[in-house]
Amino acid sequence: MKSKIKIEDIYKIAVFFDLRMKQLKILEESDVKLVKNKIRSQCASITNKDDESDDSTATVQEKPIKKCKKSKETNIDFSQYYDSSSNDNNEDEVDQYVKSKVPKDKNLNVLKWWKEHRLEFPKLAILCAYYLSIPASSASSEREFSKAGQTINERHTSLKPETVDSILVLHSALQ
Repeated sequence: MKSKIKIEDIYKIAVFFDLRMKQLKILEESDVKLVKNKIRSQCASITNKDDESDDSTATVQEKPIKKCKKSKETNIDFSQYYDSSSNDNNEDEVDQYVKSKVPKDKNLNVLKWWKEHRLEFPKLAILCAYYLSIPASSASSEREFSKAGQTINERHTSLKPETVDSILVLHSALQ
């Protein structure tokens, strides 16, 4: 069966965004590593694009720095102001998502869950919107090829390519 059916990487990655399948137990270990590495690299590219857009659009107006009077205390402890809610820097969004709890609901709406958690996993939510928009089948494209075959038949072999394109566009617009 495996020799006859080859599952493309894009579908393997899409499986990761289904909460019930995020552990990727359905895939082989080599595929699991491939999927996680691709998602991590795509998350990094999202970060890089955000950084570049921030640099190009942001204009910083520098104000002159005012000199402050020296205080007698030179060693001030700022630890009380540290943000204690920040996550471990070694753990990325992918790891956080994999460790997150999944509702045990058979009727779980994956797209609704991602919409509700888009702030918790912002980069993954962007990738999820891309990967979960993959059509489940190629039936629509198969229908278009079938219509093209019906348009170009024995009686219409001398049609110009532009004419065939126009006929197919009109046919798909009528449906």
